Amino acid sequence: MRIHLWHGYLLGGTGSNVYARALAREWSLAGHEVTVVCQERDPGHYDLAGAEVVRPELPGGLLPVFVLDHYEGLEPRLLQDLTPGERAAYVEANVSALADLGPAGLVFTNHVLMGGAVGARLGSPFRVKAHGSELEYSMRGRPELERLGRDCLAVAEATYVGSAHIRHVVEEVTGVVERVVEVPPGVDIDRFRPQDPDEALADLLSEATWSVWRPFSPATSPPSSTSGS
Repeated sequence: MRIHLWHGYLLGGTGSNVYARALAREWSLAGHEVTVVCQERDPGHYDLAGAEVVRPELPGGLLPVFVLDHYEGLEPRLLQDLTPGERAAYVEANVSALADLGPAGLVFTNHVLMGGAVGARLGSPFRVKAHGSELEYSMRGRPELERLGRDCLAVAEATYVGSAHIRHVVEEVTGVVERVVEVPPGVDIDRFRPQDPDEALADLLSEATWSVWRPFSPATSPPSSTSGS
């Protein structure tokens, strides 16, 4: 099957980036023809098992984000701070990139916004993966974006959530959504395997003993309460 996986960001670092990369790899390993539409500038750094990467040119380099960070060659701006015209231009650039790829058996988009908006504008069947970031950081409490998200999910074939909690958040933010499918993200079974119970218990006890009895030193002392703030 030809699969177009839309992800507006990179393929490493944050949760949805890693999720998109892992999904592309697993679908490729399963024999599908996968194209990832994203903003990754160095896809060769990742093992995508043969999936192709396409990077759309964004108008003015403007990238809607949920948390401000650095993106090489782009101007990140909080989704809620974009004008309707800027959002529309971003959607059109990504829709054009997807349309140029031709038809696919599955169009899968990450994030209710702007992935849902891209899928809805494409005009062909699509599915959406909801993440907590867009819902909590940009959409919640902003009626215009909540309505936009609701309209996009209403025309999606399915909305995927990773847990019952995210299902609940989707309904809080956008209202009741039909065709919601709960699929836990799972783990990489090539890296995470069950450990022998006796070995696992010994390791756990060793770790607990270290944390309780190890004397503090400048190298091992715990971080202060303000660390990371």
